[in-house]
Amino acid sequence: MPPFAFDIDYYQVFKNGQHVCGDTFMTARGADGRIIAVLSDGLGSGVKANILSTMTAKMALKFVDANWDVKKYCEVISSVLPICKERGLNYSTFTILDLSPEGQVRIFEQGNPSFLFIRNGRLIEPDARRVSEEYHNLPISTTTLDLMREDRIIFFSDGISQAGTGTPDYPNGWGRSGAADLALKVIGRNPQVSSLKICETIIREARIKDGPINPKDDVTCAAVYLRTPRRVMVFSGPPFNKSLDGKYAKELAAFDGQKVICGGTTAKIVARELGLEVRPDLNSSSRFGPPTSLLEGIDLVTEGVLTLSQVLLALQSHKAPQSESGAYKLYYTLLENDYIDIVAGTRINDAYQDPNFPNQFVLRRSVLEGIVKILREKYFKEVNLKLV
Repeated sequence: MPPFAFDIDYYQVFKNGQHVCGDTFMTARGADGRIIAVLSDGLGSGVKANILSTMTAKMALKFVDANWDVKKYCEVISSVLPICKERGLNYSTFTILDLSPEGQVRIFEQGNPSFLFIRNGRLIEPDARRVSEEYHNLPISTTTLDLMREDRIIFFSDGISQAGTGTPDYPNGWGRSGAADLALKVIGRNPQVSSLKICETIIREARIKDGPINPKDDVTCAAVYLRTPRRVMVFSGPPFNKSLDGKYAKELAAFDGQKVICGGTTAKIVARELGLEVRPDLNSSSRFGPPTSLLEGIDLVTEGVLTLSQVLLALQSHKAPQSESGAYKLYYTLLENDYIDIVAGTRINDAYQDPNFPNQFVLRRSVLEGIVKILREKYFKEVNLKLV
């Protein structure tokens, strides 16, 4: 296992009254293993801003992957964007991160608030920032950093820094410094907090600053966390050969990392083979889905296919399931780990022999394959799916 993993995630909320976001966050993995992340903020809000930011982000991903000169692709992006009739401008601000597998990052910024670089619990203002000539009256800055384990980079649209503008407490907005202070407090309380959680916390606070009608602008926060790799094993479905029940139950028990079971039958098999008892989790809410259970030595026990399907939809939409449901817990467990081993049993459950009932294994396998695909491509997780 490599010495570190990239935890890259984001969170965003649309401007109050809008149905699309004027900010766009996109990621891609280059052919050479680089990870490229772009946060673009289109001029204004709504559909026009969404078009501007989406075009900017897509072009930036391609140009950075092709190693174009930053000034050259800024000129190309600005020359092809549609012009806003109201303001006579066509630009979309952006922050671009180009991360190498070795931990070096190049950061390009035009118009967005400057990124936050946090190391050892302190905000560091890099000396390496270089500002090139202006384009559309916005300077393009370039920063190169050699990251160390536990370093964090947090970047956001101006909906964060300008939150609360015009209010008595924040007449000029919450500011970059306000977001930085909160980030440092969150990390101080929980040094291993995930990128997603810290982004959610910053946006939640920005909305509070905006007052009862919020947010007053699209708000997007993204983060990169270079962390010690985390591992989880998910066991779902009984093995095809019953004689292998004990083998895989013991493999799960001995796994060095978090342990998850998805499926009531699977939980009963593991409990039987390990001489344990599955108990209902009395603190689990079943309002938004099947409740969870408790099994000694296992971090999470959920229902099977329905819960997995809810998680797949959540990963696709990047919107967490309802709070405290089994799907909610599994969603965050997957996102907060870097190496994910999924063991999927292929035995058809005796409870589902009704010919009118869909084949449980086929359905489970289809859902799991969807989860694996999106975790690899969108979240850059190392995922191993094993059918047994």
